[in-house]
Amino acid sequence: MNLTVNEMLLHFMAWATTHYRTPDGDLTSEVSELTYSLAPLKRLYGHTPAGEFGPRALASVRQGMVRAKFCRNLVNRRIDRIRRAFKWAAAEEMVPVTTYQALRTLTGLRKGRTESRESEPVKPVDFASVAATLPSSIDRYARWSNYSAEQACGRERSAT
Repeated sequence: MNLTVNEMLLHFMAWATTHYRTPDGDLTSEVSELTYSLAPLKRLYGHTPAGEFGPRALASVRQGMVRAKFCRNLVNRRIDRIRRAFKWAAAEEMVPVTTYQALRTLTGLRKGRTESRESEPVKPVDFASVAATLPSSIDRYARWSNYSAEQACGRERSAT
């Protein structure tokens, strides 16, 4: 097949919207993450033949994300999602497998070795916040799982 990147992504997203679903049939958040990740690829290289998209082009997409001030971890995750789209296309024989293999040669951004900013560290939640939200969390869990709060905590219901 001689598809453009846009055409390849159209097929990939059609597949993704059937694959990334919860047991209830709802779309998972991965579909929106794929949409965000693939947007700069479509904007910069949408009309490029998919089989001709290579590591330097992928590096250009990545640099655009860095210029947009995305943190390093987010950039790496989004580039991995782009690679995943090409991996899927290679498995479906829409692009040569060598296209995907070439994209794998672009290494991720390394901590301290890029102009991309680092994400803020996630700190532990203070005990007062946990204590304040725990009762509603137990109630929410109990409703969701069809158990009472007493059962969720391992206590027997008192007979009243």
